[in-house]
Formats: sequence, structure tokens, C-alpha cells
Amino acid sequence: MIGKKSATSNEQSKKSPERKLDPKSQAKDSKKPITPIKTPASKTNHEPNNPNVPTVTKEIHEKDPNPQKPSGHDKSHSNHKGHHELSYSEELENKIKSRKRILESLEEQTKPFTNDMVLELSARDSIIEEQNKELIQLRSKLKEYKKNKDKEKDAQLQAEKQKIVDLENEKSQLETKLYIAIDKHRNEIQKMDEEKSRAEALQETMMEEIELLRAQKESKDEELQNVVADVKKLSEIIHQFKKLNEDLNEKIEKQNTDYEEMNVKYYESEVKSSNINDVENSLQDYIRIYQQSESRANMLSDELRKLHIIYDDIQGFCSFSEEQLEKALEHIPNDNGARKILSHLKTEFSKKKKIEIPESQESEKDIKISELTEKLNKYSLEIKKLENSYKPLNEQLNGTNDLLKKLKSEHMSSIESLTKTIKTLQDYNDTFKADLANLRSENTKKDSKIAAMTHKLNGIEEKRTKTEEKIKKFKDTLATMEKELNEFKTRNAQQKAIINDRNGHIINLEKQSAKYASTIQVLHEEFWKKDTQVIKVKKTLTLLQKSINDANSERGNSPTKKAEKIEKLNKELHEKDQKIQILKEMIRSNQIQLKDKKGSGLSPDTSMQEIGAEKFTKSSGDVMSSLAAKTINKFFAICGFPKSSSESPGDIQRMLKKLKQDLKSYTVFNVKDLQNSVPKLQNSFLDSKPNISLDELITAISRIVKA
Repeated sequence: MIGKKSATSNEQSKKSPERKLDPKSQAKDSKKPITPIKTPASKTNHEPNNPNVPTVTKEIHEKDPNPQKPSGHDKSHSNHKGHHELSYSEELENKIKSRKRILESLEEQTKPFTNDMVLELSARDSIIEEQNKELIQLRSKLKEYKKNKDKEKDAQLQAEKQKIVDLENEKSQLETKLYIAIDKHRNEIQKMDEEKSRAEALQETMMEEIELLRAQKESKDEELQNVVADVKKLSEIIHQFKKLNEDLNEKIEKQNTDYEEMNVKYYESEVKSSNINDVENSLQDYIRIYQQSESRANMLSDELRKLHIIYDDIQGFCSFSEEQLEKALEHIPNDNGARKILSHLKTEFSKKKKIEIPESQESEKDIKISELTEKLNKYSLEIKKLENSYKPLNEQLNGTNDLLKKLKSEHMSSIESLTKTIKTLQDYNDTFKADLANLRSENTKKDSKIAAMTHKLNGIEEKRTKTEEKIKKFKDTLATMEKELNEFKTRNAQQKAIINDRNGHIINLEKQSAKYASTIQVLHEEFWKKDTQVIKVKKTLTLLQKSINDANSERGNSPTKKAEKIEKLNKELHEKDQKIQILKEMIRSNQIQLKDKKGSGLSPDTSMQEIGAEKFTKSSGDVMSSLAAKTINKFFAICGFPKSSSESPGDIQRMLKKLKQDLKSYTVFNVKDLQNSVPKLQNSFLDSKPNISLDELITAISRIVKA
């Protein structure tokens, strides 16, 4: 409340100097004595800094201590000034009294003060007393100032009287000088007429030169238009070159893809050809074995024939003996012992017959011979198949070689055409540079002419300004020559208008020439830019040739490049693993902060924070699972990369250990998430469990890699 009241009192104190006081209120206030009054805390802060009081002191102290006496003409003005200062001091007193009344009304409205406020008010009362003392001193100074001013005014009156006498003497002297000046002025007018005639002659010459400049300007405009058209043509040619380069790049990319496919087919055919050589060697061995076996089989077949003859004789004898025994047994009685012996012999003959005539009497050599014949037939069929497959591969290789020759010839022809066009462009650029140099030399000559003309015009303008100054001086002193001077002024004004128009026209010409110079500079810069673009095109062509040579050289050293690619992939994986670890640390720190917030329990909306924490943990879990899936996919990508001969199972074990280190922060994995995000883990052995540990996942990955 006290602050608000003090603010209102400040506003009233600011508005009080603008307010006009009534004479009745002034009379009432003049009766009251000036005594120190207790003021509020906020009021006295602004009272010593009142801008009205120091302004009075400044006005008093800034007066000249030794003023000159005023003249008779300024006497009434000085009296009026002294009266104004007295009224100003009275206004100050009335303002102070009105503010005291405002303070009294505020004291009645305010509440009883505390001890601190009383102390502050007493301190501010002392400040007000000091200000009252300063006001008394100012009044005394004002009285002394008035007395000094009266004395100064008397001295100034006497000095002004002496000045009037001196001025009358000067007047008589000036009149004598005036007649002399009139004669001089007439002579100068005659000189001005002569200069005017000269200026008119110069104007005519200037007009002729301006017309010449216009004609030259039109010719330059035409030349600039031609230059702009040439630049447009150059831009179109460069655009066509860009299109040609793009087409060449596309063709080269297609050729590279064709080269890669042909390289793959070439390597496959080489592998097959090496296999064919091995097969041919083995076939030759088998043919030798077959020939040896045939010779042996022929030898054995002769022996077998002999054995078959002997076997047939023995078999006939056995059958004959059996028939004879049966006949003998029919005639011999059953009780006889000879019958038993004959029956026993019959059984023995029958046994020998069964043993000696099995189908399995074929020798092992016949079995081996049949097996060898089957193998020979198989290998002959394979040789025929390989020969049939080798023929189209040879045809494809011949076709690719023909294509390469055609593409090389086309590429060389395109390069030759490009070099020819570049040479023509260079010749055109040289001619264009020469034209630009000629234009610049002409521009410099014309600029020098314009500078000389402007220098002449500046000299004429300087002379005109001098004559105007002389005319202005004679106007004040000459009354009789006013008519002639007015006529001369009108003539000069007309000449000024004409010359100003011509100056404006010359300035416009200068601006236009500056614009043309700037456009020429811009065109020159564009020309150099396009020249640099042409150089870049040359560089790209050389780079393309290098890339073609590199592609041809890369056929031999492809395994080394594969190893370099594997190293690059490992480096990228290491960098991305570091980024993943940084993200993990950020997620962990956020989780710790959330736990701390949960444990503190300071905020009332704990339920909302818990919901936000759960959402954050879910989102962090999703992020972690996606990061794990990315690392596993990268591992499979490295394992799926074509291996070099130097790699071993130990390298795969080291890679698995590294993957385990990367996935240390994960304890349990969701099988569905892994199967959705990692395509190589979509196998049946993971479907048995909903979740899987880190060790189980590593074993599964090692199985997939080994498979």
C-alpha cells in the first residue's frame, strides 16, 4: 500500500509543474511558514532528484560573470527577463508548497509508521531542510544578480552610443566604396557576358560530343547483345556436354556391371575347365585300366572256356553214372548192403552237382570289369555334358570380347569428338577475349573523354558559383543596379537549367557506361566459370579413363580388394558399436534419473511420472532390441561376405566373441522380435522358447555360420 501511494504521489509531483496555480491558493500558501515535514519513504527518494531545482542553479551559475551592458534597443528585453526570473522563483515556491500540501494529505491517508520508517523520514526531513537552505541562498543570489544587471545595462547603453557614432563614420566610408564597387561590377558584367558566349560555344561542342557518345553507345549495345547471345550459345554447348557426360557415365556403369557379370562367368568357366582337365586325366587312367582289364579278361575267358568244357564233361559223366545207379538199384533188393552203398553214391553225386553248378561262380574280375565299364560310361557322359556346356561359355566369352572392342572404339571416338569440340571452344574463347580487350580499351578512352568534359563543366560551375557570390554581395549594397542584376539572375537561372539538364544527361550516360562495364565484368566472370567447368569436364574424362584402367587391373587383384572391404566394414561396425554404447549410456542415465525421481517422491503427480517412466523404459527396450538386431545383422553380413583363402574357423570364433562383447548388456532376447528383425534367425529350433539367453543365441548363431 505504501509503495502504491508513493507512486501516485510521484505521478502527481510530475504533473504538478504543468499545472497552473490559482492566485488564491498562492496567497494561502504564502502565509504558511516553510517547515520540514515528515514524508513517506518513497516520496523523499524522488524529492532531492527533482529536476526543477538544479535547473535554477544551472541557469544562475551559467550566466556570464562579466556581462556587457545592453543597448537601448535591448533595455526593455532585459527588464522583462529579470521579471520572468522573479516569477519563475515564485512559481518554484508555489510548487514546493503545493507538494507539501499533497504530502500532508498523504500523511492523513497513510497508516501509523514503524520505527524504521520514522528514521527514514527523519533522514529525508534533514535533506528537505538542506534544500530549503539552498533556496534561501538562491534568492540572495538572484537579488545580487539583478543589481549587477542594472549596472551592466547602464554601461552597455554608453557603449552602444559610441558604436552608433562609429557606424555613422563607417557609413560615409562605405558610400564612397560603393561607387567604386559599381564601376567594378559593370566591368565584371561585361566579362560575364564574354564568358557566357564562351559557355554557349562549349555547350554546342558538348552537344555534338554527346551525340557521338550516343551513337557509340548504340554500337556498344549491339556488341553487348552479340556477346550475350554468344554466352547463351556457350551455355547451351556446355549443357550438351553435361548431358553427354551423364550418358557416358551411365554407359560406363552399365559396362562395369557387364564386366562384373562376365568376370563371374569367366571364373566359373575357368573352374569348370580345370575340373574338365582333371576328369580327362582320370578318364585316361580309367581307359588304361580298362584296356589292361580287357586283355586280362580275354586271357581269363580262354581259361574259362576250357574249364566250361571240362565242367560239361564231368557233369555228363555224373548224370550218366546216376542213371546207371538208378537202373542198378531197381534190380537190387532193399535188404542188401550194396543197395545202401549205391544210394550213398547217388546222394554224393547229387551233392557235387549242387555245389559245382551255382550261378555265383563268376569271378571277381568279371564284377570289377562290369563296374569299370559302368564308370567309364558315366565319365564319358559327363565329358560330353561338359563339352556341351563349355561351347556356349566360349561363345559368350568371344561375344564379350567383341563387345569390349566395340565399346572401346566407341569410347575413343567420343573422346576424340569431345577433344575437337573443346578445341573449337578454346578458339572461340580466344576470339571472345580479344573482342573483350578491344571493348575495354574503347571504354577506357571514352571514360577519359567523359572525365575531361566533366572537368571542364566543373570549372564552368566553379566560375558560376563565384559570380553568384559576387552578385549576392552587390545585392545588399547596390540599390540602383537591382533591375540589371535581376535580369542577369534570370539569364543565369536559364543557363543553369540548361547546364543542369545537360549535366543530368551526362550523369545518366556515366551511369549507363558503368552498368555496361559491370555487365561486361559479369560476363567475363561467367566466361571464366564456364572455362573452369570445361576443365572439370576434362578432368572427369581423365578420371573415367583411369577408372576403366583400374577396372581392367582390378580383375587380377580382386581378393585383396575383398579383404580391404572386409576391413572397412569392420571399421564401420566398430564406429557404430561405439555410437550404440553411447546411446546405451544415455538410456541408462535417463533410467537412473527416472529411478531417482521415483524414489524422491517430492512431486505430487507421481502416478503420471510412473506412467511416463514405464513408457520410457518400453521405448528404451525397443531401442535396445533394435540395436541388438542391427548388430546381429551386421555380423551375418560380414560372415556372408565372400571369404579369402586366409580366413579360418578361428576368425569366426573371434568374431563370435566380439559379438558377445557387443551384446553383453542384453540378458534375455524375445524370440519373435529377433525372428522379425533378423531374417537369418527364422529357423524352427528357436520356436520352442518364447525367450532366449545370450549364450543360447550365440550358439544358435555359430550353428548358422558353420552351416
